Amino acid sequence: MSCGAVWAALYEQNQQLSAAKELTEKALLLSQSLNASDITYRWQWQLGRILKAQGDISGARAAYTEAVKILKSLRSDLVAISSDVQFSFRESDAILVIFGAPTHYPL
Repeated sequence: MSCGAVWAALYEQNQQLSAAKELTEKALLLSQSLNASDITYRWQWQLGRILKAQGDISGARAAYTEAVKILKSLRSDLVAISSDVQFSFRESDAILVIFGAPTHYPL
């Protein structure tokens, strides 16, 4: 997790949403430039929470949709890897990956 992303999460918790959004977007751009899908989906989901809190429901839905799309891709990648690697994936993430996309987003 990048330092900016840690600050973004703290700003989000303290309802400093503009700063949280700015730092989350920077972390998102960095993770995308590195092709780090395993991190990118987290920043997409965080961005969705922030946008929702700001009242931007369509933006939040787009961010959540992108996060789920990335998780589906990660799930496909995990199926092709050994079982040891599969089980090293964080349990909370694995629940989403194993059971697929939620039928609704937390809006």
